[in-house]
Amino acid sequence: MATLTEKLIPLLKREVNSESRQRARQHLLDWLACAAAALTYPAGQIMARFAAQSGAGVALLLGAEPRDPLMAAFANGALGNVLEMDDVHRGSILHPGPIVIPAALAAVQANAGTLNDLLVSIVHGY
Repeated sequence: MATLTEKLIPLLKREVNSESRQRARQHLLDWLACAAAALTYPAGQIMARFAAQSGAGVALLLGAEPRDPLMAAFANGALGNVLEMDDVHRGSILHPGPIVIPAALAAVQANAGTLNDLLVSIVHGY
C-alpha cells in the first residue's frame, strides 16, 4: 500500500497553471499585509524582538534583518497569525496561509529560488 507521501509525489510534479499562481500571489499579498501589520501589535513586536536575536541568514524576517530560514519561517508564521487572513477553506475550516507561506518563503530563499518558485511552492503547500 502506498503511503500518503508516495501518493502526493505525482501531484507535486504537475505543472502549476497561471491561474493558480495568480491566486497564490493574492494569498501572498494578503499574508504579507497581515504579518506586516502584526508588527504594530504587542504580540508581533515580542515575536520580532525574539527572532531578531537569532543569527543572521538569508531568509526574510519581517521587521528585521534576514535570519536563519527556520527562525524566519517560525517568526513570520507567528506574525501571520496575529491578524486574520481571508484564505479560509470552508470545507476543512482552516486557513493554511500563515503556515504555508512563511515556510515556502524561507525554503525558496534558502535555495536561492525565484518568485515563480515561491508561487509554485505556495500552491503545493495549499
